[in-house]
Amino acid sequence: MNHSTENENLSFNGAEQKLFRKLYDRSSVFYRATAIENLLESIPRDYGTGELSNMTEAHMVIDVVDNDGITVGELADMSGRTPSAVSQIVTKLEKKNYVYKQRCVTNYRSYHIYPTEKGRALAAAHKEYDVERMSAMEEYLRQSFTDEEIDTFYNVLAMRTKRVHNIVMEARGKK
Repeated sequence: MNHSTENENLSFNGAEQKLFRKLYDRSSVFYRATAIENLLESIPRDYGTGELSNMTEAHMVIDVVDNDGITVGELADMSGRTPSAVSQIVTKLEKKNYVYKQRCVTNYRSYHIYPTEKGRALAAAHKEYDVERMSAMEEYLRQSFTDEEIDTFYNVLAMRTKRVHNIVMEARGKK
């Protein structure tokens, strides 16, 4: 099987071809990592509350707990999701009794979202899960990298995430 890309057949000189390959390979790493993370996010699990939730739901509840009275639009901007997608997630969270909505008094079309006690419990349990998972990941990474290299990786990832978020917001007509 030939794993070359179509662009390798273009009229790049040797240095251009090497740069193209390097950037394409890096892009592929991010694509695979994102696809696998998305799979991980979709797996329902019990984070210690006795009920199954997926990571997307748990992090949305955490955002509500950390931003009491947040709106769907604000959650959408924070998460990079569309307001429609966030609204669907919030509806699921309401049905699971993790959050509740109150109509905004100044804008009748808007709702403020608040956590329930059950939502606060999920948020706390999931934060513990995240810390345990990150602790295990850092232990694994330390087998091959220094603490400084790991810190640099997270700094680069944070900067890349911010850039991609800005691209998404621009594409949606927001800045």
